[in-house]
Amino acid sequence: MLNSDEKKIIKAIPEGADHPRSMKEVARLVNLDTRTVRAIVHDLNVKGYPIGASRHQPAGYFWATSDDELELALRPIAS
Repeated sequence: MLNSDEKKIIKAIPEGADHPRSMKEVARLVNLDTRTVRAIVHDLNVKGYPIGASRHQPAGYFWATSDDELELALRPIAS
């Protein structure tokens, strides 16, 4: 079961790596600090939610919608 902050973050993250949302923007939308957002996204990844993060422009969080994006989303967990 997800808590309310996890649910808010899930809703704030767009689908696809082509339209990511920055951590600062997600934090602003859900009214949390960036450190908390980062921790919650990590926890969601561990729970199996395919949230990826791109460090190249456009940078930010996204829902993985393809196998390539899913690989990007899972790479941080594997390391």
